Amino acid sequence: MVQNWGSGLALQATVKRNPQAGPPLLEINGRLLQTRSSQSLTPGQQLRLEVIRPAVDAALKWLNATAPTNITLPAPTPPWQVGQILQARSLPQPPGEPPVLHIDGKRLPLNLPPLPLPTGQTLTLQVLNPGQPVALRVLDVSPVSQQAVRDALPRQLPLSSLLAHLHIIAGATQSRSSKLPTEIQQQVQQILDRLPRRDDVGRTAGLQLALANSGIFLEARLAEALRSNLTFTQTAQQLGGDLKGGLLGLLSLLLGLRVPSGATAVSTRRGQRYLADAPPPLPNSQPFAQPRIPANAASLLNLGLPQQLQELLRQVDGSLARIQLSQLAANAEDDGRRSWLLDLPLRHGDQFDLLQIRIDKERGGKGRGADSLWSVTLAVELDGLGEIHIRVTLSGGV
Repeated sequence: MVQNWGSGLALQATVKRNPQAGPPLLEINGRLLQTRSSQSLTPGQQLRLEVIRPAVDAALKWLNATAPTNITLPAPTPPWQVGQILQARSLPQPPGEPPVLHIDGKRLPLNLPPLPLPTGQTLTLQVLNPGQPVALRVLDVSPVSQQAVRDALPRQLPLSSLLAHLHIIAGATQSRSSKLPTEIQQQVQQILDRLPRRDDVGRTAGLQLALANSGIFLEARLAEALRSNLTFTQTAQQLGGDLKGGLLGLLSLLLGLRVPSGATAVSTRRGQRYLADAPPPLPNSQPFAQPRIPANAASLLNLGLPQQLQELLRQVDGSLARIQLSQLAANAEDDGRRSWLLDLPLRHGDQFDLLQIRIDKERGGKGRGADSLWSVTLAVELDGLGEIHIRVTLSGGV
């Protein structure tokens, strides 16, 4: 079994008592394995491990070196059973109030201990004592970011696919052949009009604005506007060109329409192959050159109105999920490293190019005064030229 593990594989393990009075054992995928660890292991402890060297004597990285945690909650009705496994999710609470867990359809306040649980965090619990209060053991805590990745990953779609559909809708609007509601057509045109032009990013100010409006900084810019006490009008002017903000507006309009339940999105086999060729933006991913427009984009006009709305809703939701993955892929390390991975659509006449850009920041040396090392890697596919990959590094102003 160990020989089949690949580097980077994530594993769940439970520490078991060794009946031969030796070092504790690890139960992984139903099998007991001997361990050698510099950390103290407690029977019953839940571990999350990552394979860093696959071999007969595999090396594993300890992702959560924490002892078992027990909590107490008010006993529900009907009572839980000893050993029962439960899934819980923390709910939003006013500042200073104890966390509230949503378990088995019930809202239960956490008694002890006062765990710091951000809203949306999920926990796996095991019932130790079903009395009053009920005692539970925390078996696993999934960070909010991991939950968000698992939610967004199966929904994400390439931005170029959505841009192709928006371009088709805009063309139909100009020819007055569009079946979509007027407010949808107007929002689509507004999104396209506010995309950065290819010539704009050739200037420093234009590139900075294009990156800021890429969507992955929307929430940070909103927070900055609140800290700066900007008015609603000033905030709208600053963020009016943000791609994520525009797509959220379109999503809101689509969700406000009543789409018949029988309407289903249509996808072709060719389109599915195209989607498989565009990998999602994940941590440590490298930029990928994406084709300009998928060949099946024009098929949207051949659908009835309910199917058009449903397909557009799927595309918008998939693009927002992709932007969210880019936001989640941005990480800050303790050693000063930072990275961002984003899609940057550029308009050139009636066509669109899609750049994928990765920006990395590293501390150039030891000490607080050390210069940072910046690198930018981008990938784009251009008609007549094919895939282009560029990497630029800046260190100490050079």
